[in-house]
Formats: sequence, structure tokens, C-alpha cells
Amino acid sequence: MQGMKNARLLFALLLLVAAACGYPRPADVGDDGGPGDAPDPGVTIRVSPSGDDASDGLASPVKTLKRAIAIAGTNTEIKTIALAAGRYSVQNGESFPYIVPNGITISGVPGGGSTFAGTRGEDGLRIENGQLQDLGLEDFMVATAITGRAELTHIAIRSSKLAVRAEAGSKVTASKLELVGAVDACGSGVELRDAAELVANELTSRNLLTTLDARNMATVELTKADITGDPRCTGNALWVTNLRSFTMRDSSVVGTYAGIALDGNTTLPPVVFTNTTIRNINHPTVLSASRVTLTMIGGEISLNSGSPDARSARWMLMNVRIVSNGGNGVYVSGPDAQSPGALTMRGCTVTNNRYGVSLFDYSAADLGTDANPGNNIFQDNQFGGVLLYGIAGPQLVNAVGNTWIPEVQGASGSGRYPTTSTVSGPIQQAAGNNFEMWAGLSLRR
Repeated sequence: MQGMKNARLLFALLLLVAAACGYPRPADVGDDGGPGDAPDPGVTIRVSPSGDDASDGLASPVKTLKRAIAIAGTNTEIKTIALAAGRYSVQNGESFPYIVPNGITISGVPGGGSTFAGTRGEDGLRIENGQLQDLGLEDFMVATAITGRAELTHIAIRSSKLAVRAEAGSKVTASKLELVGAVDACGSGVELRDAAELVANELTSRNLLTTLDARNMATVELTKADITGDPRCTGNALWVTNLRSFTMRDSSVVGTYAGIALDGNTTLPPVVFTNTTIRNINHPTVLSASRVTLTMIGGEISLNSGSPDARSARWMLMNVRIVSNGGNGVYVSGPDAQSPGALTMRGCTVTNNRYGVSLFDYSAADLGTDANPGNNIFQDNQFGGVLLYGIAGPQLVNAVGNTWIPEVQGASGSGRYPTTSTVSGPIQQAAGNNFEMWAGLSLRR
């Protein structure tokens, strides 16, 4: 019996020695590592303006991104290229454009200071699947082109013709993305091609022709976007055609030449704005959303030259301030009975616009019903709070439970209609009206 025990002990010792020498560990022998051990993060290549491209980037830094990418392309263990502060330009040995190896993260100094610089005659970086973080890019034709999945974190792109291009089917996830146009040329921000996706948190843009140009079934999700334009850059701040879905939260579009233009398709894809401000737009296009189902919750549309425009679309506005616009508070219409414009409003404020809510041909509106009062405010609009026009206009519009200009067209001193009733046209246009309409049209208030 004792001999058998000694044999078992000797066998266990031999197994441990074999494992220590690099041989495979048997399945019944436990792992040395604890449950909290992290996987190998990979090897990092270091780059510095004071480096030397004759180096391996490990013991001492290389000088150029060009050399670092060449090394990373031949070693799958390399996962990160880390750049010291400095300017990486043609004058310093770079030769853009570069294709970033798959799965690589290129990172700069946290807080900024690591910058790639072109000559405005070439592209910058092309990424299939990878990450950029804490970097600046300046003076490129296309600063970054994405063909797969890319994450951009704390990236500043300045003075480039186009900041980000997402190719067909790609997805860009961005956090703290800053896009700034050149003083002498209006550049563009993000371009999404066929079925590309953009998810951006804290996107800031300044002085661009167009911050977003998305086409052919794109998906867009913007949170905390801060878009300010230069009126000399004569484009839409956001322009999306044949969209799949669009979401914008806690954001603002201010002072651009034209505002937001969204076009969907026959499926009426969803568009959602939450706590978003559109202000000081200098063009008639303020918020144009056609062939979509749009929901806007909170936020403000104010001090614009033109009008929000719901053509062949279904709009639902809740608790939105629509104030001091040079055109209509909201304009609703459709080209035919198959593609009508429809508007529902609850808890909104429509005041001090040239016109209030204007309903034209092939449109419908629910501004409050007996069962579900509107609780909207229609006051001090120069030529009427609600206007019903058009030979194919809405036959009857419910606008029950709202507040109007006091003591005008039968309203009480508090601007209410204590008794619900229906009024019919024609009611001629006159400054300071609560409502007006053509013959054959009616309003229940």
C-alpha cells in the first residue's frame, strides 16, 4: 500500500515538472491563474517625434505612424499604437493616406496634443475595424474613412473637406467627436453611405457646410449634439434621405444656414427628437421631415426665418415651444390623398410666429379632442393661431381644450372656450385672429 502511494506522488510530481517546462497541462490539473486574471491586452508600439524609425517601437519609440503601421501589419500580437504629443505630418516623414491594420487602436495623449496633419490634398486614415482615441486630424480631403466597425473617442477633426466617411454597411460609434470647418472653406462632417450607421454622443460641429449627410437606409442616433454653423456655409446642418431611423436627444442646432432636412420612404420610418432646440436658422428649411413618422418631445423651435414643414408625414409634437418664427409655427400638407400630412399636438406653445399652425391641401390635424384636450397655447401669432386652407384641406379639425388670445373670436378673458362648439368657414384672414378658414372647412374649439 505504501508503495502505491509513493508511485502516485511521484506521478503527480512528474506532471507538475512537465507543465512547468511548457508541456500541455492535463485536464485534471488546475490552472495557476485566479478567476480575476485579465486576458493579454496585446503589445503596444510607441511613436514619438523624437523617435527613430530604425527602432522596433518597443524598446524605444519609432518616429512615424508609417513605421508603426508597418510593424503592426506583420505582428498580430500588436494591438495598440500609442503616440506621444506632437505633430505627425508630411514634413516630419509621414506619407498619408494609411490603411490601419485590422483590430488596431491608435491612441494619442489624453486631453489632446497628438495630431495628424495633411496638406488638404490627400486622405488621412482608412479603418476597417479599429479604434481611434485622443487624436487630432487636420487638413485632409477625407480625414477618416470607415469600411467596417470603428470607435472614435475624443477625436478632433479640423480644416478637412470631409471629416468622416462611413462606407456601405459600416458602423461608427463616436464619443466626444469635434468637427470644425476651415475659415476659408466650408467642409463637411460625417457622410453615411448605403445602410451605414452612426451612434454619436457629444458630437460638436462648427462652421461646416453640412454636419451630417446620410443616404439610403442610414441609421442615425445623436445624443448631446451641439451644432453651430456659419451662415456663409450654405448647406443643411443635417441632411438624411431615404432614412431607416433617426434619433436626436438633448441636442441643439443653432445659427446654421439651413436646418434639418429628413426624407424617409413609403414605410414612414421613425424619427424621434427629445429635448432638442432648433434656433436662428437663416433659410426657409428649419425642420423639414417628409415621409416619416416624427415624434418631438420637449425642446424648442424658435427665432427661425422659415417654418417646420410636415409634408406627407405624421408628426406628433408634445410639450414643444414653437416661438417667434418668421414663417409658420408648423406647416402641414400632402401632395395627394394617398400621402397626406398629419399633425397631432399636445401641451405645445405656439406664440409670436407670423402664422400659427397652417393646414393646407391633403392634411389632417388633432389639436385636442373632447376626450383628450390639447392643452396647447395659440397666442399672439400675427395672422392667426390655426389656419385651415386648400381645396382639399381638412374638412374638420379638432382643437378642443386650448388657450387662445383672450376676448378674440369669442374666447373668454382667460383665452378659453368654456363651451365646446364647431365654427365653420369662411373666416377671413385678419391680424390677431385665433383662427381662420376657407369655406367648407370647420374647427371644433
